[in-house]
Amino acid sequence: MRRKYLWSILCSFSVCIIALVALICVIALATAQDHKKESAFIKSSQGCVPLTYNGRGSGNTTADLDTLILKDEAIDSSTSDRDDGNSYGSRADKNYDGLEWSQGNQVKVFLVPHSHNDAGWLKTFEVYYKTITKNILDNMLEHMSNDEEMRFTWAEIAFFDLWWKDLESPKRALVKKLVAKKQLEFIGGGWVMPDEASTHYVSYLTQMIEGHQWLQERFNYTPNRGWTIDPFGLSPTYAYLQKRAGMESSTITRIHYSMKKYFAKEKILEFNWRQNWDLKGESDLFTHIMPSPTYDTADTCGPDHDFCVQFSREIAGEEVVSTSETAKIQQRSLSLVDQVRQKSRNFVTKNVLVPIGGDFKWDTYTSWNQGLKYLRSVVDYINAREHFKTELRITTLDDYFNAVAEDLKNSQLTPKSLAGDFFTYADRNDDYWSGYFTSRIYHKVTERQLLAKLRAAQLTFALMTAEVYRKRVTLSFKFIPALLEQLVESRRTLSLFQHHDGITGTSKDHVVLDYARKMDAALKKSMFVTQQSLFVLSNLESFGENQLEIISKHDVFFEPGSYKQSYRDLWTQKLLYLDEIRPEQTVTVFNSLAESRMEVVHVNVSSPNVKVFDSNGNEVVSEILPMINYVKATRYHQPRVEIQSNQFDLVFWAQMEPLEIKSFKIQYSQNRANDQVKVKVMNSEAVFDGNLLDHFEISSGINSKGKEFTIQNQNFNLQFNENGTLNTVIQHGEEIPLNLTFFKYSTYSSGVYLFIPNSEATPIVLSQPVIVIVEGQLESYLRAYYDTVHQKITLQNIQGIESNAIQVELLIDVREKYNYELIMRLETDIKSEDKFYTDSNGFQMLKRRYFYNVPVQGNYYPVASSAYIEDPNLRMTLLAGQPGGASSLASGQIEIMIDRIVNQDDYRGVGQDGTDNLRVISKFKILLETPSCEPTDALKNINVRESLSLEAHHQLHALLYPLNIFVQPESQNSEVGSSGEMPSYRIENNRNIPCDIHLAGLFPLPKDEDMSSVPEARHETSLLFHRVGFDRRFDSSQLGNTCDLRYSKAGRLKVQDILGPLIMSRMERTSLNLVHEEEIAYSEDEFVMKPMEMYAFRTHFNSDRV
Repeated sequence: MRRKYLWSILCSFSVCIIALVALICVIALATAQDHKKESAFIKSSQGCVPLTYNGRGSGNTTADLDTLILKDEAIDSSTSDRDDGNSYGSRADKNYDGLEWSQGNQVKVFLVPHSHNDAGWLKTFEVYYKTITKNILDNMLEHMSNDEEMRFTWAEIAFFDLWWKDLESPKRALVKKLVAKKQLEFIGGGWVMPDEASTHYVSYLTQMIEGHQWLQERFNYTPNRGWTIDPFGLSPTYAYLQKRAGMESSTITRIHYSMKKYFAKEKILEFNWRQNWDLKGESDLFTHIMPSPTYDTADTCGPDHDFCVQFSREIAGEEVVSTSETAKIQQRSLSLVDQVRQKSRNFVTKNVLVPIGGDFKWDTYTSWNQGLKYLRSVVDYINAREHFKTELRITTLDDYFNAVAEDLKNSQLTPKSLAGDFFTYADRNDDYWSGYFTSRIYHKVTERQLLAKLRAAQLTFALMTAEVYRKRVTLSFKFIPALLEQLVESRRTLSLFQHHDGITGTSKDHVVLDYARKMDAALKKSMFVTQQSLFVLSNLESFGENQLEIISKHDVFFEPGSYKQSYRDLWTQKLLYLDEIRPEQTVTVFNSLAESRMEVVHVNVSSPNVKVFDSNGNEVVSEILPMINYVKATRYHQPRVEIQSNQFDLVFWAQMEPLEIKSFKIQYSQNRANDQVKVKVMNSEAVFDGNLLDHFEISSGINSKGKEFTIQNQNFNLQFNENGTLNTVIQHGEEIPLNLTFFKYSTYSSGVYLFIPNSEATPIVLSQPVIVIVEGQLESYLRAYYDTVHQKITLQNIQGIESNAIQVELLIDVREKYNYELIMRLETDIKSEDKFYTDSNGFQMLKRRYFYNVPVQGNYYPVASSAYIEDPNLRMTLLAGQPGGASSLASGQIEIMIDRIVNQDDYRGVGQDGTDNLRVISKFKILLETPSCEPTDALKNINVRESLSLEAHHQLHALLYPLNIFVQPESQNSEVGSSGEMPSYRIENNRNIPCDIHLAGLFPLPKDEDMSSVPEARHETSLLFHRVGFDRRFDSSQLGNTCDLRYSKAGRLKVQDILGPLIMSRMERTSLNLVHEEEIAYSEDEFVMKPMEMYAFRTHFNSDRV
């Protein structure tokens, strides 16, 4: 919970629009239609009809779902009211008719004790545990073991895991008894309570699986109630994932204050949350919105804040009230009855949820003893008086929702169905919480890197253990549980950072550094697991019976191709030394995608005289590019460019099959032909060794004033002005205006949570910066060195989809700035008007609208991975390798915030500024796509119009999950010998899967009933798939060499096509938390997946010896 605000504010017309239209539509159930089981990719005329346009902005559009937008009534009912942030619809309204309540229609009040424990915020995760959380759980166990009537709910399993490890067996038995008797209830049950703006859906699932598996292993328990009470805005994607994990309902809190007020007035604080693509309501999640501004008892007991604050202090034992003080008990009871009656008027049924607790509440003996006795005295007093027509009980969240469901059934009431999200959150006035979308961007970037490295580690570990079991019929080798332990630790670190004060960047400086250290360690552990697994996979066939026995948990067989010196640094490529003495080096590449890919690999080498060969001895197409070092200006010298003479960028093609390991030999060779790479340096002299002219055509000292520059490949000609600014793209002969520029917002009010600019953004001063252009055969790029950002725009010349993207890499450094919020803005002549699209957690796209009467910060939305604008003739898509806040402030524009330094606290609880910035590299792709056809009538019902194109999905996967590069270590200390062959591995008989099916994750789960020892590996692994929704108007024919593009295979998966003979035929389809078995399936059978849906399978390892 953050600080509460009591200022009175005007709920303006503009605020209401952004609050209410950003979310919500009521789905007209009468028009619901079945999902089609068959789909089609766009290939020539299959499933498509030609597009007919009369010019940009005038094309045909498919009809939206039959919807009712909740806007006008909300505006009419709110514009004249003042709102202090407490959004009860009936705040301080005592003019109710007592006859509303009767013996058969009494108010049922569910008092639910809880404690919200932030997994890092003002203190680190471990310090919170040692100083507060341990006390909460110790007191809970002591008191509830002797009090069978008491109930308690818990959400964050990361804390519970620490506590469990501290417990001896007798106390563990007591905890299991509490769970079995339903005294102790787990709600949410993820590793943490995650943010819902910046997180990626795979990271969210990771922390959910980690928490739910932990509970299942120890208590045979799975949460069925969601509990998302503190994240600053809510995502429909996570409502969907909760539903598919077996959740029956969810409770949320932080939505726009004006929206909450309207929902309360209209009695739709409880509704079915529906997905935009779901016409039947199969994904509906019954959702309860707390009418109070926070989840603390000081707010939740009713609309009278003063009374609730006092009542909260008394039941916490902070103010002593003796149970013998009859008059005070009577007074408090009468007031509480009045409060819950008023609160009940916001809901359809007469069931009232009153959470009892708050941030780190129930931490003292006094609250469990004295405070609880006082609470019970109030409960007993009210229940003993029939004329109150009010029944109170201390109970669980599950009891509340069961009572609501029963009343809805008995009264034959159907909750409204709403679709959309709850961004952007505001708690008062124009205080929109859109700053945290970008705060501490360095650590957001690191999280995405850890997600990718962990993916590779889990995949290679699973493949390795499957192959070992297949060949040896056992996994009882000491290195396997050691690797699994590191894998679990890395998974839990990724999960921990999903916390809503972790990835958000809203913690104290020292807490942020603690997260950073943990993620750095997890990165190293993930890469260690990958390198050992790669070694075993590529040598298993040649191993003797005993060689697996002697692999040590310390053995290093490969080193990562790039590394970080510390948790605060940028990645550095490892330098491979090649000369006459060391004539060869081996580079090993792993493709973590279940699809083929053709990409370029970059390796840092010490000599330009090298060639690249594959494992068959065939030379691979390669070239040498220069390594450029930019030296900033000082008081003593102008900025300059240094071209390295002892390091070179070796670039070569890598054609990778799905989940393949492939090695390349880098060989020193004096007879390498000149690559004819051109290097141009503008507005600075280049410093370089004259010998480099044997390899590069270098020109420097060029004055860029009045000049234009270009780079090109087979698809694009990019044109830049004298300042290195991209201003025109020529794509397949068509000229498209596209300006890529940088602006800044100034502020004196923004903090790590809030974005409150003083005025419109102003362009950063360019003034003929140093510009470097490198033109090669495989890759060409332009670098421009601006004040706070160094821009690199790259085109690749390869036979793959990478050549269809404009790649943008930004080195950002705002450490010396003051209240500086930096954005990248893309401007085109696309007639997008006031509409744009942003993604929801990398899972789906949501349509946005710019509201002219709302300030900039209210028009900013979270972008986890992508955004686009379009008109009937052209779409521009921005793919992001890291999260950030973005908007479209004018037709044809997209802007995304890329870093921010804010020099004041915004008074939302963290109590400090946000000035601990680090240098960071952010990566983007820009796609310019022309629709080529319109889906036929038969396909319109399954076309996900508000979605990325199919190629954009694959471009995004390549951006988020780059190839994993490993090199030979300088020394090999292991007793285990290799085969001597170049490392390689490919699953037998595996093949490309359909292009619209993405292997979202693979989870090797341990047997870890108490984690008191090293976890044991199971003879199984679980796979998660997402059938992506995509816009079929865009051509996808270039994916033919990447995945299975056949019309007949769309949405149809054989798991055997991925894992081949590694798994047995029989497998189980499970819930997304991998707990509930839903049906028996078979790996060789074709499984039909619905568009946009996710599926999970538990597979079992096969053995050649059985």
